[in-house]
Amino acid sequence: MKINKRRLVFRKFNSCFLLENELSLLLSKRINLSIEKKGYASIALSGGKTPLSLYKKLSKKDIEWKRTNLYLVDERAVHLTSKDSNQYNILSALSKKTSDFREFRSFDYKKKNKGKVELINSDKKFSFPINFTLLGMGDDGHFASIFPNLEDTELLLDCNNKDYISYAKTNEKIPHRFTMTYKTISQSEMIVIFIKGEKKLSLIKNIIENEVSPSLYPIKKIFNDFKNEIRLYWCK
Repeated sequence: MKINKRRLVFRKFNSCFLLENELSLLLSKRINLSIEKKGYASIALSGGKTPLSLYKKLSKKDIEWKRTNLYLVDERAVHLTSKDSNQYNILSALSKKTSDFREFRSFDYKKKNKGKVELINSDKKFSFPINFTLLGMGDDGHFASIFPNLEDTELLLDCNNKDYISYAKTNEKIPHRFTMTYKTISQSEMIVIFIKGEKKLSLIKNIIENEVSPSLYPIKKIFNDFKNEIRLYWCK
């Protein structure tokens, strides 16, 4: 894999246990360094099954969570006690409540007629810069809830998008999603991409090495345009 590029660090592990040990230590140090320097930290975490064990290890680190802003990268339009809810799964893995943080930001929305939903406060700003954003990647090259070939894919990836968060109608089992836009994620000091398995390793290799469109593989936008550090973590 051609990863010897400016800004990109690749860490490969045969053991996810060892990966999570290293990464949880790195992330906790980043949080504590920010708190030491400016009195608080801001982090953005993705859902899904892959990072939950990592979050459990992060919860055991010596971190002042009351001085940490936690932002969700994306969420499904489900009840907050649903096991499909990123908020539920992330907070459970961290053994925390929303009140345990300096600020906790998820996605507020209201239901409308005919099953439609409307996001509230999509232009509300975050405490930038975000010290780090942790992302995964789907088998189709999506990150957050920015999926390929959707009506709003290009808008969600557009740095000139006026919104910091957005509604996204997907083709997934739970179609209604909410997501940080790339504009927001780009305000991170560091992006960490955590993936597992040979299939995703092969996919991300193809995305990094070839001229593919972000509309077809949204995560390509990060490798093309993100100006700060990218750390790619992979385990079998």
